[in-house]
Amino acid sequence: MIGYIIFLFIFSVLIPFLLILLGWFFLNKPPKKINGLYGYRTSMSMKNTEMWAFAHKTCGKIWWKMGWTMAALSVLLLLPPLWISSDEESAVKIFSVVSLILCILQTAFLVLSILPVEKALKQNFNPDGTKKAGV
Repeated sequence: MIGYIIFLFIFSVLIPFLLILLGWFFLNKPPKKINGLYGYRTSMSMKNTEMWAFAHKTCGKIWWKMGWTMAALSVLLLLPPLWISSDEESAVKIFSVVSLILCILQTAFLVLSILPVEKALKQNFNPDGTKKAGV
């Protein structure tokens, strides 16, 4: 049973730690060239290199903060099921449900993080890819 709990714990903090890692990379070592393999790739972010760099900086900030917040919340939510339940089987069941819910919420927040990046791109750039005046 302990091996299963360790597996679920690692799985439950995987998305937050990937966000932390990718957020750091996007902020500090973003991909220099627009490519189809690695990076924040949307039609808006891939219009030119200035938008590409801006999108990575914006996404990196969001993912860095979101990753640390999710990691802390995940750990805080995963520990109580181990202490609350009196028997091991109930603790594992509760831990499993909490882990599944966390995974679903983390994935939803990961997908929703696209919205503020695209909004920032639209606020700072014209549809043709030129930087807006006064921004």
